[in-house]
Amino acid sequence: MHPAKKICQNCVLHTGVPGVTVHEDGLCSFCANFKKFQPHEPKMSKYLLTEMENMFENVKKKGSLFHVVILFSGGKDSTFLLKMAKEKYGLRPLAVSVIHPLINDLAKKNMEDVARKLNVELIKVYLDEEVYKKCIRQGILKGTEYGLGEFFGCDVCSFFHHWIPIRFAMRLGIPIILEGSTISQTAEITFHQAERVRAEAQKGNKPYGRVHDLVRDALGETYRGSIYDYDVSEILEGKYPTIISPFSFIDYD
Repeated sequence: MHPAKKICQNCVLHTGVPGVTVHEDGLCSFCANFKKFQPHEPKMSKYLLTEMENMFENVKKKGSLFHVVILFSGGKDSTFLLKMAKEKYGLRPLAVSVIHPLINDLAKKNMEDVARKLNVELIKVYLDEEVYKKCIRQGILKGTEYGLGEFFGCDVCSFFHHWIPIRFAMRLGIPIILEGSTISQTAEITFHQAERVRAEAQKGNKPYGRVHDLVRDALGETYRGSIYDYDVSEILEGKYPTIISPFSFIDYD
C-alpha cells in the first residue's frame, strides 16, 4: 500500500512527483531551498545586475556585429528578454532558436513574428529528427551509464538548446549568451562565467558533463566536426561565452 501523498503548504508540488520531498514544516524541498536563500537574494541580485550591465557596456565598446546571443524559444520570457536587450540596453542581439521535433507551429510563428517586429536577426536551427531520436534512444538504453536519471530527456533537450547556440557564439566571436528563465524554472541564479568553464576544461571536465559523451556515442562518426562536437581547444583559446539567465535576478512584470 502506497503512503498518502503529502502536499506542500506553499505550492502545488506533492510527494507523488519524482524528486520531491515534503518536510515536517509542510514545505517541499524546492520551497525550503528558496526560503533558505531568500534573505540573501536582494544583495546578490544587485551585484549580478551590476556585473551584467558592466558587461553590456564593455561589449558595446568593441563595435561587434552582434553583442549578445539570445536563446529564443518564442515564449514570454525569451520574448521579453529580446525586447529588453535591444530597447533598454541598446544591444545588437542575435536570436538563435533550436527547433527540435517537439516544437509546435505556433512557437515557430511566434519566433518569426517577434523577430520581425523588433527588427532582430533570427537564426532557426532545425535539429535533424534522426539525430534527436538517436540521442533519446541512447538515453533510454544507457542513460545510467552516463550518470543520467529519469529526466535524461530534459538533459538531452537542454544540451541541444544550449550547446548549438554556444557553438554559434564561439564561431562568431559573441561573448555573451542570454537565456530567459524565471526563478521557478531554474531554482537558482545562473551566471555561467567563461573563465570557470575554461578552468574546468583544463581539468578534463566538459560544460554539460557526460551528456557530451552520450551525444558522441549516439551519433558515431557523424559527430566529429559537426555542430554537436566538443572541441576543447575552442574553450581553452578563450572563445567560450559567458551565459546569463537574467530573470533570476531581474524583476519584471
